[in-house]
Amino acid sequence: MPKGGARIGAGRKPKARGLVTFREGLASPPAWLTPAAKAYYRHYGRQLEESRVITHADRDALAMYAATLADIAELTRSMHEKGFQRVLHTEMGVKTNPIVTQYQQAVGRARMLAQDLGLTPASRSRVQVTAPPSTDPTQQKRDAFFARPAGPRLVKGAASGA
Repeated sequence: MPKGGARIGAGRKPKARGLVTFREGLASPPAWLTPAAKAYYRHYGRQLEESRVITHADRDALAMYAATLADIAELTRSMHEKGFQRVLHTEMGVKTNPIVTQYQQAVGRARMLAQDLGLTPASRSRVQVTAPPSTDPTQQKRDAFFARPAGPRLVKGAASGA
């Protein structure tokens, strides 16, 4: 950074672009999901739809989350089988069971996807949900009134003081 000078590009704001909108609501689950994953997809999809935070563009992220939860359930069942060992003794030494590694990776992936979808308490606090515009004329007037900035309204040319 040059001494005494401003940073290059400092103070410039990017030009505002139009809002990109996606079709609201829950899309149908992809055909490649297993029946267990489709159940997770519908369960969490309904919750996100009721919260008005999901669009059709979120279909793949929700599908990955649902598939990951189904994988976690299957891996958990595998770990609860009789004779399961978290650590394997091989000729090369002690090794972590690959199922444990897959489980840990799936849990990390599920946590990340849950945050992306707003399914954790912390991520939910950052999600901004806007209500649909009202069709009631009285409510529209009320919304317009409260949308105005607070404080006195200054009228151009009005005398100030006494």
